[in-house]
Amino acid sequence: MPRISDRRDFESPEKLITGLVARLRHHALWDSLAVFLLFSHLACGLRAVLLGHDATEKRANRIARAVIGLGGVIALVIISAMLGVHVAGA
Repeated sequence: MPRISDRRDFESPEKLITGLVARLRHHALWDSLAVFLLFSHLACGLRAVLLGHDATEKRANRIARAVIGLGGVIALVIISAMLGVHVAGA
C-alpha cells in the first residue's frame, strides 16, 4: 500500500507563491468578516441594553451604527494589512 504524504510538493517557486497568495486572500476575507460580525453582534446587544435603560431609539441607533462602522474600519485595516498595503509614515 503506498504511503500518502501530508506535505505538499510544489514543482516551482511560482506555484508556491501562487498557493500562498490564494491562501492568504482566503484567510484575509474570513478573518476580517469574523471581526465585522463580532462588532455587529456587540452593537446590536448594546442597542438592546440602551433601549432597556430608557435611552431614546435615535440615540441607541446612532451608537449601534457607530460601533458597526468601527468594526467595518477595523475589518478593512485587517484586509489591507494582510494583503500588504502600507501607509507611508510622516
